[in-house]
Parts: sequence; C-alpha cells; structure tokens
Amino acid sequence: MDAIDTTDLTKREQVQRPEPSFWSLARHTISSWLLTWEIYPIILVAAFLRFYRLPLTELDADQAILFSMPREAFLHGLIPATGTVSSIKMVNPPGYIYFLMPIAAFISNPLAGAFFTALLNVLAVFLVYIFTRRYYGRLAGTVAALLYATTVQDIIFSRFIWQPNLFPFFTIIFMLALFWGAVERRPGWLLPALLLLGCMLQLHTTAIYMAIPLAIALLLAYKNVRWRDLILGSLLILLMFSTYFIWLAATHFADLKFLLAVSGGQAHVDTQGLVQYLSFLIPYISTPDTPQSLLPHLVPFLRWGKLAVYIVISGGFFVAVLGLLGWKHIQLMPYSHFPTEETHDVARTSLWQKALYWWNTLAASPQRRSLLLLLAWQIPPLVLFSRHSIDLQPQYVMVLLPGSFILIGLFFSQIVSWCGMLKELSKLLRFATLVLSIVLILTQLIGSCTWLFDEAHGYHYHGNAYNTLQDVEGAVNTADQLAQARHLHHVYIIAGSDLTYFPLHYLASEMKTPTTLLSDPYSTWKYLQGQVYAPPSSTAHCLILPSPSQGPAVMLLEPNDLLDIALLTHFTAATLVSEPTRLGGQPFRIYVVQPLPATSGSQVSFTHALALSTKSPGTIVENQLNLLETRWTNLKNLPAKYGTTYNYHFVEHASGNGTDGATSTVDCNFTSLTPGEELLVPFNLPAGNSAQPVSLSISGSTRVTSHITLQYGPLDFQSILDQRSVLAPFQSSSGGGDIVVQSQVP
Repeated sequence: MDAIDTTDLTKREQVQRPEPSFWSLARHTISSWLLTWEIYPIILVAAFLRFYRLPLTELDADQAILFSMPREAFLHGLIPATGTVSSIKMVNPPGYIYFLMPIAAFISNPLAGAFFTALLNVLAVFLVYIFTRRYYGRLAGTVAALLYATTVQDIIFSRFIWQPNLFPFFTIIFMLALFWGAVERRPGWLLPALLLLGCMLQLHTTAIYMAIPLAIALLLAYKNVRWRDLILGSLLILLMFSTYFIWLAATHFADLKFLLAVSGGQAHVDTQGLVQYLSFLIPYISTPDTPQSLLPHLVPFLRWGKLAVYIVISGGFFVAVLGLLGWKHIQLMPYSHFPTEETHDVARTSLWQKALYWWNTLAASPQRRSLLLLLAWQIPPLVLFSRHSIDLQPQYVMVLLPGSFILIGLFFSQIVSWCGMLKELSKLLRFATLVLSIVLILTQLIGSCTWLFDEAHGYHYHGNAYNTLQDVEGAVNTADQLAQARHLHHVYIIAGSDLTYFPLHYLASEMKTPTTLLSDPYSTWKYLQGQVYAPPSSTAHCLILPSPSQGPAVMLLEPNDLLDIALLTHFTAATLVSEPTRLGGQPFRIYVVQPLPATSGSQVSFTHALALSTKSPGTIVENQLNLLETRWTNLKNLPAKYGTTYNYHFVEHASGNGTDGATSTVDCNFTSLTPGEELLVPFNLPAGNSAQPVSLSISGSTRVTSHITLQYGPLDFQSILDQRSVLAPFQSSSGGGDIVVQSQVP
C-alpha cells in the first residue's frame, strides 16, 4: 500500500476549511476580551458621564419635534416621510424618526429618547476599544476608548436627542465593516457597509464624506466584493430613502435644489472646520459666568491638557502618515494576526510602473491598508471643510468621530514601542509615557465631571433659549396637578418662542386637564421653514382668558414674560401660586386667573366669530410699551385637533390726536378656543406719540395651520412642515369689514 502524503492532505484541509463568519469571530473576540479588566472601568466611566442626571437633558424645539414625530406617527397611523428642518433650511430624511419609533410607541416621556442616545454613545466607546484593540493592540485601544469616554464636548452631545449625536456609534461600526473587507480580506463586508452609510446619510448630509474611505476599501478589497452584496445593498438604500423620495417628488425636489444652491454659494477658505474638529478633543468648554462654578478655578490646570491634546493628535497624524509611507520603524499592528502578503515585483522604469509598485506594496501590507482607511476617514473631510459657503457648526464634524481618539491611541502605542527599542532608560521612558497618558485622561475626566457638576447645580446660565426636560416637564406637571387638585376646568399655556412652544406643546398633549396653548405664530412658522425669526421689541400678542361663567383657570407663563404678567394684573384677578424652577435661569410662573366682569355689554361684533366686550379700550404701559387693550368674547367653537392651530389676525387703524394713519397688527395663535372664552388683544400706540387716538378701525381675519400630510391611497405620510390656509376676512355686524371703536380720551 502506498504511503499517504500527509503534507498534501494538510494543505487540502487548509484550503477547504471555511473562513469563520463575521459574527462568530466577533463573538469569540468579544468573549475573550470581556475577561480583560480594563474594559469594565472604560464602560463604567462612559456610562456614568452620559447617564448622570440625565433628566437634565436639553429639551428645546429640535428635541421635542424629534420625539413627538415618532410618537404621533404611531398614534395616528402615519408613515414618516421627513425629519426635522436642518440649519440650512433643508428638510432632513426621516431615518432618525424610525430609530425612535419603537421607543416612542410605548413610552411617551422624551427621557426615553435621551436614554437611547446615551446608550448608543456608551456602546460607541465600547466599540472604539474593540476596534482599536483588535487592529492596533491593547494599549492603543485602552487610551483611545478612555479619552473618547471622558472628553467633555463628546459627553454633551451624547446626552440629548438629536440626529448627529448618533454618528459615533454608526461610524465606528462602518469602519469595522471596511476593515473586515479591506484589511482582513474577508467577504461579506460590503452589504453592512452600504446599509450603515445609508443610516448615516439619514442622520446628516455630511455622512457623504464617508464615501471616501468606502471607495478606497473597494479598491483594496475588490477581489472579495460579491455582486449580490452590491445589488442588495443598493436596493436596501433605495428602500430606506423611499418615503423621503415620496416627499421630494411631492415638492418637486425643492430641497435638493436648495441644497445645490447653498453648496454653490460664495465660498471662503478658513480654519473653521479644524477649530470645530479640535473642540471635541479639549478638556473644557467656555467658562460659566456664575461665581459658584468650579471650572474657572480649574482652567489654569486644564489648559495644559488642551495644549497636550493638540500635540498628541498631531503626533497621531504624523505616526499614521509615516506608517502609510512604509517607514520600517512604525509597527502599530500585530502582524501575527494579519500577516503581510507577498508582492510580485514589476519593472519600475516609468512613473506609472513606480506608482503601481507602490500601490502593490501598500495593498500587500495590512498595516498600511488600515492606515490608509483611517487617514481617508479623517483628512479629506477636513480639507473639504476648509472651503465652505455656510458657517460650520460642531455637528458637521461629528462624522469624523471617534477617529481622532483612535489616532491618539496609535501615537501613545508607538511611543511606548519606540521606548522599548532603547537599551538604556527604556523602562523609565515607557513608564513616563504611560503616566502622561493617564494624566491626560484624568485631566479630561476632571473637566467633564466639573461640567456635569456645574450643570446639575444650575451654574451654567440658561436664558429662555435653553430648557431642560426636568424643568419643562416639572412646570407642566405642576400646572396639571394644581388644576386637578383645585378642580379647575382648564389650563392655558403661553409660549413666546419656538424654543419653548414645541416642548410645551408636546408635554401638554399628555396632560389630564384640557389645555390651550398660545404661541407667537410667526416664530413657530419661521422655525418650521428653517428660518430665524427675531420679533421686534414692540411686538404685542393676544391673551386668552376663561369665560367668567366657567370660573377660574390655571395659566402657565414662560420665564421673563413681563407683558402677559402686566396684562393679567390689569385685566384679571390673577394669583401667583407657583414658580417652578429652571436651572440657570428665571423660573416659570403659574397663576390662577379669574377674569373681571366686562364694563359694558357687547356693542359690535365680527359675525359668528368675536364680540367686543367693552365700549372702549383700556391703556397699559409696560416695559416701554404703550398699548391699547381691547377685550373680545369668542363666539366660535375651535376644537383641539392633531397638528392644527388657529390664528386670528387683527389690523388696527388709529385716528385722532395726531395718530391718523398709524397702524398696528396683532396675531393670536392658539390650539383651541370655545364659545365664551375671552381674548385680550393689544394694539401698539404710534412710536413717539403718547396721545391716545380718538377712534380705532379694526378689521379681522382667520386662518388655520395644519401639518402637511401626503395621502396616497390608504397610506398617509407624515411631514414636518405646516401649511396655512388663506386668510378669511371677518364680517362685522354692521355689514362692513371693519369695527369702529371709540377710545377714552384722557
């Protein structure tokens, strides 16, 4: 019998042995790494900094809209077609709404959305450790993960609801997929990479920059690209954007045209993008104005950390570039795991042949392939950000996170490796490098903990433009509980800007007591159109009061609402019963309001709409405003409906006492109105003239604002934008369009 060639058999077994799948290898790797001690303090620190006092999460317009849209979609059977309006006035895709929908379907509290954001960012820290340790070693993974876990700017963005805040979680998984195919030469990487790119594009348009490392990965791993993955991934991306395409088609692609117009605007070159990039690395942000803050006392110590992090990130780029160029003293990757491939020498007489040889040697080295992907992730977007036509915001560079921390981890790992090559003082230098990394991590941790402490104690000054969930929810719950305890029939909530309107509107929908919300109509409309609205200082708005026959009601006023407080004081019996606190700002105010009886019966009216309750307007001077206040009784029933607000528009023409030709307009914007409720409608007196006009000629009109819902057969698609009906003029009881009111002349 012939002898069996065991050598040849072994070779055949090796060829036929199937490659382990991504998930089996991931399970094996994670299970082994969970036995290492450093992973637990990394996760503990990351979780503490992102979950500590999470009810203090920001709840302003964007956060309230992003949580209310999936909640309303579930409750009303809608399919989200858009997200929110971006800072450049473009309507975003609805991907983030779908991410939150499983949560919002069962939990109405926005805290669940903030918890979801914080959880994904904690997982992102864990994935940074997994990614960096697998490809560059234990020390690099530990330093990168701890620095990323403790940097203050990253922590702030990890603690509130917003689309870009999920970028780090998706980008690190995306890079894992690219490394799986381009560095480890394993199949099956393209499909998850395409799906992750689609998810990131749903979060923000800057995710398009991730196509750069994807294209390079395709060049490096074209041999293990499966056509079915490419086709299936492309189809799934189209499916992912299908509802957004419905919106674009319905609006004749207005958003894409606007995006092209903005990107094609006059551009300038500066370092704004680099500054925003570095802001995510430093150990502290702006110093609070309050004297109780700890941060000003620590800034002299923390400044060294700011300088140090600039040095180490520069060193990280430097080391990565040297490794990419193939310098033999750069060894970042454990070659035992990823052996270098053989290259075939080619003639190098022409420039093209030399370039081809360089590419072949680069493609044969796992380390150089990995560094090419890392640098393609970081450098090209920063170069492109240097030329821009709009102001760059911090969220624009979040697509580059957490790559900067990985580069810092590589720098420390390489420095320790170089120290080990020295014969003398090698242990001392390695120890000094490790101590430096620990001190830098502690510096970042101290800066972050200080920010959390100051925020939790209200040492960060918050104007009306910033509210926490704890504060807004506390004010709304206090008003609701007060009405329930005193058996009061209604709660009125006054919101002076879009930043308070949307949170109050959503939380009011969860109240037990019937509620009417009043707002500045132009502020909310401009916000939903992606525009900034700054009301003039002389703007007056109306105020709704309960019917005298209905008894008292509760009224919740936002901070610094001096005008409405003055109106309540002059024209109602109002009692201040509570002042719910706001961290770092003026408190909310809650009144129990009982309107005073009208001085005379109704004389004139707008047919089927409003009746003037007093013969002549009263005068009020408050906060440098000189106002004539008219009082009306509502005659119409305008019920609360999903996505619907009502608007009364008044125009006043003054005459007499030198006011001839002066005009004033007032808009009343509210979510519901019942017959018998009253409106206080103030008109501005002419600037520079304190004389009261002899008479007022008042015209009125109404319109309805509702959400734009696209209907295709049995399917209803949800959008963020509103549509306003045409103003319908009121007719006066005298048969004309105007009501003439005689004023009390002093």
